[in-house]
Amino acid sequence: MTLSCTTVEWRGLTLSSDRGSPFGVRSLRGWDELPASRGDSPGRPLAHGGFDTPVWSDERIVTLGGQIVSPDRDALLAELSSVMTWAPGGGSGEDLRITRAGRTLTATARLTAFQTPTDLDWAVGVVPFVIEWRAADPLRYGDTINESTSFPFAAGGLEFPLFTDGVTDTGYLEFGAQGSTGRVTVTNIGTAATSPQFEVTGPTPPFSIVHVESGRRLSFAQSVAAGDRLLIDSATGLVVLNGGDVDYSGMLTRAEWSPVGPGESASFAFIPDGPFADGTLTVIFRPAWW
Repeated sequence: MTLSCTTVEWRGLTLSSDRGSPFGVRSLRGWDELPASRGDSPGRPLAHGGFDTPVWSDERIVTLGGQIVSPDRDALLAELSSVMTWAPGGGSGEDLRITRAGRTLTATARLTAFQTPTDLDWAVGVVPFVIEWRAADPLRYGDTINESTSFPFAAGGLEFPLFTDGVTDTGYLEFGAQGSTGRVTVTNIGTAATSPQFEVTGPTPPFSIVHVESGRRLSFAQSVAAGDRLLIDSATGLVVLNGGDVDYSGMLTRAEWSPVGPGESASFAFIPDGPFADGTLTVIFRPAWW
């Protein structure tokens, strides 16, 4: 049996535990473990123990230890150093993509440390290195899933005369175009609750997105023009149009957010709150893991 390698992808560079990798991974900590926890439990006065309060996760800290072993030491170290540097102005969170034990997940992280000490093996082309990332969002996510629907409409039914397409004999029954239920179903196969994004492409009247299982809904009180894209982020509560920086969340007359729990499936119904139009809803969904 061949064991899978651990690979780490950052800014287009791949580090791997494979023996042939120029950037060898020797250790990885903080990725598959639970992050450090924090609680707000005060001690019980004049009694043992403390009060029972929720346990929350701190940020995720990922530490990678590795080494370069190559006669091309200097060139490889220069390549590694050019990637493991801070972005201008402090930068922003970036994708840290790691495959371990056959499962590939991604976190949004910032590079916080990079060390390449010189030791006794430097002369034979060996350079150890340590890299640290911190993820303010401690969750790790699977690949993005996009599921789309239109507003619900009925269609189909037998076409007459029977056994024709309306012009020529076909020898089989024609049922016409397929309708739409106006619903999208997604499944979270991970171990943590995750919050989907909803992208609505116009034209639409004011609309609602209803979590079918609970009846909770998001209702947007304004129409969306043809070709415009409205993105509703249920993790942050932000609502933006065409990727802009203006927050339209004030147009949500109902904002009943519905995260999808671990192992759960959720259906979302796209309902017009005005005259029917040809707009679409795309649910942008990522399963999440601790």
